[in-house]
Amino acid sequence: MSVSAFLDTDISALLCECQQKDAASRGIQTRSMPYLHEPSATEGDKGEEPVASETCPPAGGTGSPKSPPSKTRDAKKKANDGNEGLLMNRGEFRKGAATGVKEVLFSGVKKDCLADAIAKVIGDDNKAVRDFLGEDRSFNRAIEYVATNHPDCVLDDISKSMLEAPNGVAVALLNSDSGKFILQQMYKSDGEKRYHCAALDMGAVWGPVESVDMKTKAIVVKSGRGILYDNQADVKVHLAELSDREKGAARKFFSDPYPNILDMRITRVYKIVANKTETREGLRKTKRQRF
Repeated sequence: MSVSAFLDTDISALLCECQQKDAASRGIQTRSMPYLHEPSATEGDKGEEPVASETCPPAGGTGSPKSPPSKTRDAKKKANDGNEGLLMNRGEFRKGAATGVKEVLFSGVKKDCLADAIAKVIGDDNKAVRDFLGEDRSFNRAIEYVATNHPDCVLDDISKSMLEAPNGVAVALLNSDSGKFILQQMYKSDGEKRYHCAALDMGAVWGPVESVDMKTKAIVVKSGRGILYDNQADVKVHLAELSDREKGAARKFFSDPYPNILDMRITRVYKIVANKTETREGLRKTKRQRF
């Protein structure tokens, strides 16, 4: 994996700066571009409805530009440098830069985020899931899809236990030993609540991957466990490190892929688990076959 894959260049900001300088030289008054800093995700609202909305954040998140960060916010960010996960370019990830094997990533329009997240964690073709969900695109329909096509599995709503975890939902998720999760995230745009779904696989092992230490500028090799997937084409794949399991870093891990959203909250959590009823029935059949 080349180091350059992790060095982000804000082309739009550079273009904007060039345009402003050009305009200034010609005596034209322009509007300065707001500085975009890292958002700080907060824990989910316990009373949110399990809705998969059509209004999901594209291009790393929509919403209003953020105001310049305060000195306190800057100090916290500086203290946390090096403690965040690795954001990897989608093309590099597909080629196997993180896991050593070619990977499948689903990209789609906003309304397909739930279907694509289900397809990723369950290992199905995303078109089949999209077709099954149709215009419904609710978690009830997603649960029905898993029950119909994977009777040995259940899409279990574990929102209550995760959202009420002592150190917050972000810490609880990243400290899971394994598990495949669907996350419903809520944010606001123009004062309206909007929802987006992403997939988290805490059993996925990645590395070794080359990265750059932001303090020393030295090349370091990292490995870890846990990968966050999003179906928006320019939202990078996020690789979780051991240091992300700490409280402050955990919240940052889930907000970093969406730099243009001020407050992205995890509001519901679903997990793929074994269907105990099917397992017991399978064991009974096996025992009967032995006689």
